[in-house]
Amino acid sequence: MKTIALHTKTNNNEASFSANQALRIEARCTGNGSPLPSNATKSQNAWFAPCGRTSGRPSAVLRWFDIEWPCWRQRTLRRTTQTPAERGFVIVCLGILLLFLLTGCGAPEKPTVTLYLAMQRGDIEQIERHIAWKTDMNQLDRDGYAPLHTAVRKGRIAITHLLIKEGVDIHVQDSNGHTAMYHAVIGAHPRIANLLLKAGAKLDADTLLLEASRQGVSKREVIRYLTEHGANLETKDSKGDTPLLIAIRQGNHKLAKHLVNFGAHVTITDAEGKTALEIAKSLGLRDIALLLQRNGAT
Repeated sequence: MKTIALHTKTNNNEASFSANQALRIEARCTGNGSPLPSNATKSQNAWFAPCGRTSGRPSAVLRWFDIEWPCWRQRTLRRTTQTPAERGFVIVCLGILLLFLLTGCGAPEKPTVTLYLAMQRGDIEQIERHIAWKTDMNQLDRDGYAPLHTAVRKGRIAITHLLIKEGVDIHVQDSNGHTAMYHAVIGAHPRIANLLLKAGAKLDADTLLLEASRQGVSKREVIRYLTEHGANLETKDSKGDTPLLIAIRQGNHKLAKHLVNFGAHVTITDAEGKTALEIAKSLGLRDIALLLQRNGAT
């Protein structure tokens, strides 16, 4: 499948055509419809032939090239000459492209704020500059958190994704010994927790459930996420208390309700043999006692 592209010259001057002109022809000279002359000559896969005066234009030398075309055999006339304005436009475009390439290939700009401030603001451009200039992205800040901890605690998914992609240590611990996964789960950021899991972070669902209960975390999303990832609602801490018993001792009705709704046993007893209902009554927690009774506690 081929087309034929036509280049024209007239006595060393460029021929005149309207902008964006492209006319299909069947091996004919422009304007007069005459077929390719018998005196046309071929040189290096190109045909040269004279074309008569048409519409006031002087005689021209026409040149056909064979070009691959995927669908059908046709011949196309294309204007290859340019006006001064068009040449100027091309030069400007090339200059802009060259400037862009030179700028893109240069060294990245230095960060203008500290990494700590960039993380607090969520300034992803400044964070990227710090990464480019080889700032230690695993160092703990004055609050005791690495950049990844800060991004996770603030729920910034895009920055967390950037840091993971750039290879930060997803297991680095803060000054309290907690990892990014801890902050993602306790802070109720399940999408970030999933990013960390995909990157290879470890999730101890039972330990985090007990920790969430001790901290009084009452967000339903936290309990759901941990139970969906295998947390045992009847796991016990060193004192023999389950998450439900911990919630009852704290008087945390909301957390107790979530735990019961997700399947925690309301008949559980502590290390001394006291039932959840007895503990609630002894602490004067009528709302929690009623919750337990409604779900089968006696």
